Amino acid sequence: MKEKVNGIINSLYPYLIAFLALTVPLNYRYTLYVLGASIAFSIYMLVKDGGFKDIFKNRLALGVVLLWLFYAFSLTYSSNLRYGLNDIFQKISMVFLPLVLIPIARKPGNKSSLVKNSFLFGILVSSLFFIARAFVNSTLITPVGIFFKPNPVGVPWENYFFYERFVSPHHPTYYSMYLALGIVFIAEKIKHLSRLKVKVYFYLFWLYLLVVAYFTSSKVGIVLSIIISFLLLVWVLKRKGKIVISTFFAIFIVLGAFLIQNNYRLSFSINNVAKYLNGSRVDDEIAKQGLVRFEIWRVFPKVFDDNSLLFGTGIGDVKKELVAVYDKNNIKYARDVQLNAHNQYIQTLVSVGLIGLGILLSILGYAFWLAYRKRDMVLFLFLIIISVNFMFESVLERVFGVIFFVFFLLFLSSKSEAKIASIDS
Repeated sequence: MKEKVNGIINSLYPYLIAFLALTVPLNYRYTLYVLGASIAFSIYMLVKDGGFKDIFKNRLALGVVLLWLFYAFSLTYSSNLRYGLNDIFQKISMVFLPLVLIPIARKPGNKSSLVKNSFLFGILVSSLFFIARAFVNSTLITPVGIFFKPNPVGVPWENYFFYERFVSPHHPTYYSMYLALGIVFIAEKIKHLSRLKVKVYFYLFWLYLLVVAYFTSSKVGIVLSIIISFLLLVWVLKRKGKIVISTFFAIFIVLGAFLIQNNYRLSFSINNVAKYLNGSRVDDEIAKQGLVRFEIWRVFPKVFDDNSLLFGTGIGDVKKELVAVYDKNNIKYARDVQLNAHNQYIQTLVSVGLIGLGILLSILGYAFWLAYRKRDMVLFLFLIIISVNFMFESVLERVFGVIFFVFFLLFLSSKSEAKIASIDS
């Protein structure tokens, strides 16, 4: 009976991990439920096989857990324990996901393609739902006819097909990260496919995800998706003829130019950033809100006038200290909305100082080295996606940001880490 139970759990485990990947683009609440079941499965498997010690062989997993522990330690010098405990709890998947993913590195047939396919399916389902919802919300049925009105009543500057209205309940930047990684997985499939007809379908899926990225209206998401696509074209087509490469590049250049020029939010932001960097005055209030992160980045060092640079403010006081700096420097919008740093590197530095930032950079640096050593283009491009988004968003301040980062970091590096661990032992 025990062997039968073990067999069932071992068989179901890869599918549970795949289901976890599927829920990431759907809704993080679903992800939390699946994560709970995954924790139970993995703990059972680790107890049965004595695999807990394997976490010490995975340097990335150790780094992630160490970062969470240092966040927890910073509670000892935080005055706002309630806020700090809430933040620590939001980051708890830094501890649980390494446990969940240990067995996948120990199983030779870990069905990584199943996990990637599930993630792609989740993106397809969620994006089709967003498009269908936008069409339904934009369709106005009246006694005199049916009208297409994509602008919500009372807020004509918004659009059901763009930005938060389109991707709700997701944040546009985070959803664009999912799309960028989905493009990487698609390119990986194309590279290993032999049938031309199937390749064409995946190229069309690739183009579709670029269009969805356009609808998200995430500035960094659109630009990054285009850049990632160029890099992937070089990777996929490097052994093809010059005519094929030139044709595909022409298609993506035209599409990229269209996405950038015809997305009002992106072109509007580019123009205002150029004005800001040139020292010109920006009067538009919406534009000022978009540029506020530059003001935050300019003044954040003043946090350390009254706090330790080595240890930071502590996770409980980071918001209070940042808001105090905004207030002193008359950054009204950031103060009123109580914005975070909108940069994960700065957020980590302010929260847990040079020590915490050093741990985070060590995780990323080792992962990049691992990708280079194993010539792992998928892991490398995932790290590019994460590292760039860390520059513009405090990704680890949201539950779904933590889950996305830790899950795919450990999943995509699991084989390489296992090989290095076996060599070292």
